[in-house]
Amino acid sequence: MNQTTHTIFPAVNYSISDIERDTGLSKMTLRMWEHRYGFPNPQRDAQGNRSYLQSDLDKLLVIKRLLVAGYRPSKVARLSLDELHALSKTVQESGSGRHSGKTKNGQTLDSEWIQWLKDNQSERFRRAVQQQLVKYGLAATIENIISPLAREVGTAWMQGELSVFQEHLFTETIQGILRDAMTAIDIKLPDEIRTPRVLLTTLPQEKHTLGLLMAECFFALENCERLSLGADTPLSEILAAAGELNADIVAIGVSTHAPVQEVIQNLKQLRQNLPVGTELWMGGNAALFNSKRLPANTVFFRKAQDIIEALAAWRAKREAI
Repeated sequence: MNQTTHTIFPAVNYSISDIERDTGLSKMTLRMWEHRYGFPNPQRDAQGNRSYLQSDLDKLLVIKRLLVAGYRPSKVARLSLDELHALSKTVQESGSGRHSGKTKNGQTLDSEWIQWLKDNQSERFRRAVQQQLVKYGLAATIENIISPLAREVGTAWMQGELSVFQEHLFTETIQGILRDAMTAIDIKLPDEIRTPRVLLTTLPQEKHTLGLLMAECFFALENCERLSLGADTPLSEILAAAGELNADIVAIGVSTHAPVQEVIQNLKQLRQNLPVGTELWMGGNAALFNSKRLPANTVFFRKAQDIIEALAAWRAKREAI
């Protein structure tokens, strides 16, 4: 008679850096919630460092999903894990169904792709995206496949249908595809001066870079010189890089995860201190909701393809000088 055996894993304690990495919640936010709401309430090791339990991480992951759905920390931080799951289920049941069908140019975004991620068929998923890229080109694939997929994956993660590692695997797969595509573009372009010179990064505490990478692809297609600083760059370093690298444009990517008030304040500081003649551009999901609050003379784009029109305007203005 066969007997099923189960692997018993030892209890895991997480540092505050581990929690920040796995949830996307900053250390500052975790400490503030601890003081304001009494959760999380970590243990302390012999050196006084915070130590979190698996139950803390599980609860914080559900809270993060609810924050993405629009709930305030004050409404969810004190709830039990069962109450949080019940609320998350309510959000899931009230959400809209998955998109499936063909776009105007014939590209197909099928819910089966999300299922491949759930079933850990990452290679099948990668091949499907690459096939779309070969057939329709980089710009159309970003607009009609990758961008909608990113939203679908975010929703699936928020509803608990995808795990953290599956969401990370999706992001890394897409980032690899996009970087390979940009390398191919750069090889084919003539060896000449590329303008404008664009500095790309995210603000402090913003670790989501997929939207920024999609934007960079459109800058590549438009023969721009790109200088990417990656994620979570201090304002002082953005300003220093803009000056020393003679950037024509500083392009900032902002996700829906970013705290709105901090984003606005950071953008105002950048706009006030950037070198004369350097433009500030901002894109990402957050831009859809906060465009009226952005500092004056800030260019913002709702979708990556808007970059093409913005660049045409920039070049026309430079030619007129």
